[in-house]
Amino acid sequence: MLNETATKRYATKRRSALGEVIDHGRAHLHEVGYQLRASFILIVVVPTLIAAAYYLLIAAPRYVTTAQFAVWTATPPKADPLSMLVQLPGSSASLEDQHIVQDYVQSRTMLESIEKQFDLGHIYGSGGDIFAELWPGRTVEDRVRYWKRHVRITIDSTSSISTMEVDTFRPEDSLALINGILGRAQTMVQNLSDESDADAVRQTKILFDKAAAQLSEVRARVTQFRRENHMVDATHTGELTMQMVGGLEAQLTDAEAQIQQMRTYLAPNDPRIAVMQARADAVRKQIDLQKGGLAETNPAVPSQRGADVLPASVLAKSEALETELDVALKGYAAAAAAHYEAQGNLTRNRRYLEVFVKPALPEQAEKPERWRMIATIFVCAFIAWCLVITVGGAIRDHAGV
Repeated sequence: MLNETATKRYATKRRSALGEVIDHGRAHLHEVGYQLRASFILIVVVPTLIAAAYYLLIAAPRYVTTAQFAVWTATPPKADPLSMLVQLPGSSASLEDQHIVQDYVQSRTMLESIEKQFDLGHIYGSGGDIFAELWPGRTVEDRVRYWKRHVRITIDSTSSISTMEVDTFRPEDSLALINGILGRAQTMVQNLSDESDADAVRQTKILFDKAAAQLSEVRARVTQFRRENHMVDATHTGELTMQMVGGLEAQLTDAEAQIQQMRTYLAPNDPRIAVMQARADAVRKQIDLQKGGLAETNPAVPSQRGADVLPASVLAKSEALETELDVALKGYAAAAAAHYEAQGNLTRNRRYLEVFVKPALPEQAEKPERWRMIATIFVCAFIAWCLVITVGGAIRDHAGV
């Protein structure tokens, strides 16, 4: 009987302990479920309902006007006459200029210029909702940020085409505003081209004047050198001297061959051999005189140089001057061509902004994309809720709660 009583008591205790664990588990699950529902409502449902209320009931429609344009850079034909006959001027889209236009359109300079023509306080300060309108008294930095949100430019790097979108609360304001922006962008591109071309003219004029002065100085030294040495072309004179020496050496070789031949059948004291020997000696002396003059053995003594023979140092100096003159001529020609091309660029529009998709008056409001924005906020809120739940569960498991 005692054993049965103890067994019953033990079983009763086990059942009560198990019941307590089950009750505690149910309470914990109930608490976790309540936390999940509360967090889902707070993180996901409430922001989505607020977004839906704003975009469906409050948000004012905005009308978007679009234009597409490209900045072209003219490529003139080459300066040589043959290329000008067969090549026509062309143009290519400049991606760098597109980015310049993008930065300019979204800059404070553009905003202040537009504000001189358009009343942005009326355009963006009325007709919208309290959250989208441009409130009065905003600082210029706030107005620039607001401007960037409503005037957008995207650039296609593949085709180098820019797309501009301007949205306002009234369709006629969008059309007028985008036309004003495009006009100012075209003027900026034109001024940019004019300034770069004028700077190119100034720089090439400096190089042209420098090349002309250098050419004049080299020509003066060449003239002075020719006057001092009583010659016209030292290089040509030297070539004639070398040809003369070559001809004399050929005559000497022929005379020596004849002497050797005459000695085979004439007596050693025959007068004909003496005459031929005297001729060979005269030719040899003339060759020595010419070579001595070229080698500049003693240029101060004219008797040791042949007539009209230029010393080697004179020829070397003449060749150096001729080379310097040739370099100066080529530099002058290149500087003149660059300067004339820069002057020609002033008469033509080298950069120009071409609008090939003209802006038109919008008939239907495209902004805001109400359902898309609501769905985006719901998805983002749901992802945030999942992250919160995951991090919270990890913290509870780590704490053993």
